Amino acid sequence: MNSLDVVGFEFLEDKTFFIPDYQRGYRWDEYQVTKLLDDLYQFEQNRTGEESYSLQPLVVYWDNGQYEVIDGQQRLTTIFLLAKFFGISDNLFTISYQTRTGSADYIKKITVTDTADRTNIDYWYMSNAYNAISGWINKSASKTERSDREDDVKRCLKKSVKFIWYEVTETTSKRIEIFNRLNIGKIKLTNAELIKALMLNESNFPKNQTDADKYPLQKKQMEHDRNQLAVEWDEIEKKLHDPELWGFLNSCENDTSNRIDTLFQFYVLSKGGELKQEFSVFEYIEPSVKLIKGSQETDKAPVLILWN
Repeated sequence: MNSLDVVGFEFLEDKTFFIPDYQRGYRWDEYQVTKLLDDLYQFEQNRTGEESYSLQPLVVYWDNGQYEVIDGQQRLTTIFLLAKFFGISDNLFTISYQTRTGSADYIKKITVTDTADRTNIDYWYMSNAYNAISGWINKSASKTERSDREDDVKRCLKKSVKFIWYEVTETTSKRIEIFNRLNIGKIKLTNAELIKALMLNESNFPKNQTDADKYPLQKKQMEHDRNQLAVEWDEIEKKLHDPELWGFLNSCENDTSNRIDTLFQFYVLSKGGELKQEFSVFEYIEPSVKLIKGSQETDKAPVLILWN
């Protein structure tokens, strides 16, 4: 049964969180991080009693000793970065990633640097956010001011910040549907991220007996195909951050947080589609995924036909 609760920072301590392959990486920028710091600081300055500073829901699923994060990765990661920077816990929760395994180690060892780490897109956003925290503290004129700001934020994190904790008991395909439903209206979510969640839906890689008859794949092969698609996706995104390749593809100098979006736009336009609405690309591709899923009889997972 799904459960809903309101929890504080201490509840998160010692827990292990897992970011599944259907989600984007961390994408908060300097403005969002410093805006949260401003809010926490002002809240603590004005607090007169036992008021709480409520963050948006953290939607999770308990699975094999860890919590799969369905929604709330951005907020959870930022809280991790703040807690690490301010040293407010000896039992800080951990975050791991299904496909971007290096990011787990990177965020645990992150330090303040002169410039953001451009090794890959995850490291860039994480290091940029961590540097933003340092910049926010150090913009204060005096040492006393800096100490006061730091103390207020630490106190707010430990005592006042609350998460709406929503634990679900859904299957993988249902969890991906929840992810889509929660995120479809958020401005920062891109067509590519919605398409990734759609294509990695477990139902596209059938493994029950009925589907195994129709698509003769063993469970191990299906899991391999699903993971391979996720890895290839991340590799394409990484390659698109090569300046020469991106300059060739994107002559208009239009940058996006997920550059694979541009490839999907090319695909839709090459098929005669139009890009009139914010989610035109996703709306164009979604029926194709469903159609090929329902009509193909093959020894490959149906979605891989569209992907390849």
